[in-house]
Amino acid sequence: MWVLGVLCVGVYIGYRWFPARFHRANSILQVICTAVLIFSMGIVLGSRENFLRELAFLGVDSLLLAVLPMAGSALLVYGMTRRFFPRVSPWEPEQPEQSEQPDRLEQWKQPEPEESSESRKGEG
Repeated sequence: MWVLGVLCVGVYIGYRWFPARFHRANSILQVICTAVLIFSMGIVLGSRENFLRELAFLGVDSLLLAVLPMAGSALLVYGMTRRFFPRVSPWEPEQPEQSEQPDRLEQWKQPEPEESSESRKGEG
């Protein structure tokens, strides 16, 4: 429970007071701390005497605990995306939406000269 408390305090500090100029340094620190955490977890697991025997049992449970939430999240995101976002083909350029409001520049455009019937006769 204290982990969630620390997380909430970090979110609050990051939102309220953390300067933007330190974001890159913070990202690098996060990667380093995550690597140290994974390394220390590997040391703890490797020091267990029955680790290789327990690995088969723990491996299946761990696999299920990892794959099932990922699959559920992917299905949820897929369903929500199909429901709330319009379908756009990646191969066709997007068409600009037609505005309901009249074009404000229409009043300033010069009218195009109409072709007279005499000029059309000469073309044929």
